[in-house]
Amino acid sequence: MTKMENDKRENLYVDPDAGKVPVRRYAADWLGPKTTAAGTEESYERIMRLHVLPRPGKKTISQVTARTWRSCTHAGAGRARSPTR
Repeated sequence: MTKMENDKRENLYVDPDAGKVPVRRYAADWLGPKTTAAGTEESYERIMRLHVLPRPGKKTISQVTARTWRSCTHAGAGRARSPTR
């Protein structure tokens, strides 16, 4: 048995192409049909549109770092508290 076959059997295998998916496409797939309440779906869509996609939306999953996500959450928090918006 090869290492890859063994890793697949033990659920340790990571597809090398998995990180090549653009964040925008991953988000669209994730936001697809859900079994959540309508208000929850609207909230998820708004969070993606306002806080996630404007920054790392053009990057691939493998290009996104913890720092990238922190910049999204901090920028979003700043917008929410801003009295001018």
